[in-house]
Amino acid sequence: MSPRIASMLRCHAMRIFVASVICCAVLAKTAVGIASPVSYPISNIVIQPGTRTVTVKWETPLPTKGWLRFGPNPDQLQEVYDVRGAGVQDIQHKAQVTGLAPLTWYIFYIVVDGEQYDNLGSPWKVSTWGAVWLPMLVR
Repeated sequence: MSPRIASMLRCHAMRIFVASVICCAVLAKTAVGIASPVSYPISNIVIQPGTRTVTVKWETPLPTKGWLRFGPNPDQLQEVYDVRGAGVQDIQHKAQVTGLAPLTWYIFYIVVDGEQYDNLGSPWKVSTWGAVWLPMLVR
């Protein structure tokens, strides 16, 4: 593998790691006393942005229905359900938004059994990536 491709792959892995660390820091702050676990039943949030997709995973203490309200601004939010279907009840949730524009900021809320949760008073924010250019190797 060329050094350039290896560097791009390390950068991609670091972006996912940083998003996970930021979410963990937010949850740690929540657990310290800003909101009780009963009023904030979401944990282990992982945000995985891509060029035209965003995947969000989270857990709840009990089996629940979970989905996202996702969009470029508060007036254009759409509901994005668990990848397994809208009626699925579980403690592990995963929603994937596709067809997004590259290099664009989006906001989202996590909804658990109809109750909307935010990131300490604000929506979560995520940006899609720009297109990755990989040179074509010619022999």
